[in-house]
Amino acid sequence: MTPTLAATTAQLIRQGQTRQPFWHFPAWLEATWYVLAVISVIVFCYGVARPVSRYMRGDRTGLPTWRELPRRLRTGTALALEQR
Repeated sequence: MTPTLAATTAQLIRQGQTRQPFWHFPAWLEATWYVLAVISVIVFCYGVARPVSRYMRGDRTGLPTWRELPRRLRTGTALALEQR
C-alpha cells in the first residue's frame, strides 16, 4: 500500500467507518452463518476424500507406470495445442 492509502485506511479504522460484514445480523444469525460455513467445508472435504479413497483402493493393472508420465504429458499437450 502507498503511504497515503495506508494513512487513510488507518484513519478510517480509528474513526470506526469501516463496513462490517454482519452489521445487521443478530448474534444467533452470525453464529448460524459460521456453523453452516464449517459444515459446508466438511461436506466439501468428504466429497473430495471419498472418490480419492476409492481410486486409491482400485486395481492398478493396466495403468501406465510413473516413468511414462512426462512423455504422456508432452504428447497430450502437443495434441491439445495442435487442434484448431
